[in-house]
Amino acid sequence: MPKDINNVGATNANKIFDIPLHLQPGQVNTLSFSQDSISTMRMTQGGELEITFRDGSKLVVENFNELADSAKSCGRDTLIQLSDNTIIYPDELRDQLAQAPVTFT
Repeated sequence: MPKDINNVGATNANKIFDIPLHLQPGQVNTLSFSQDSISTMRMTQGGELEITFRDGSKLVVENFNELADSAKSCGRDTLIQLSDNTIIYPDELRDQLAQAPVTFT
């Protein structure tokens, strides 16, 4: 279980933004938006995680595959925690997104 926490506060789904983001492998990465603000999640052809928000803005986690493989590369799982305490496991999400994008209603 990861012990380090990396707070990422540069994300605010109430504003229009299209930003790339690198999260820290092997840590808990906290993002400042809730699951309710997300419209869809999908994997790009380059293996990035693209999150589209209900307001039309997007966030791209450029090192998503690295996060999903962190248990192998650095010996620790990576977690992504949203502001509503939703926990995302990158390895499990990658497996799910390989089938189809995830849409939140």
